[in-house]
Amino acid sequence: MSEIITMLQHFKQRPQMYFCGPNDSISTAIYLDGYLSGLSQCLNRKLHSEIRLWYMRKNNIENSSLVWTGIVQNFNQEKSDEELRVLYVDAVIDFLTDNHIFKPDNNINKR
Repeated sequence: MSEIITMLQHFKQRPQMYFCGPNDSISTAIYLDGYLSGLSQCLNRKLHSEIRLWYMRKNNIENSSLVWTGIVQNFNQEKSDEELRVLYVDAVIDFLTDNHIFKPDNNINKR
């Protein structure tokens, strides 16, 4: 199912192709949260909890009661809105590939 990763890579490069409205980190976080909800239902997994714990381990964050998008935002406050938007998408891609949920498509032109 590398199509999932390919779609996320395209979304990162051209988010306006996937939803209308502002191209900002809040819209991206909401979109990705819904995306993970759909994948969770299809895979019968709790991906929101899994990505939250994965992100905390990966970034040596000991304790946080925030949801995963809140953790990303809280620990990257110095980043611009565009950088934060990219961090959200990269986090989902890395989470899915690191945990072997989906494999990346090696043919995609990464930017």
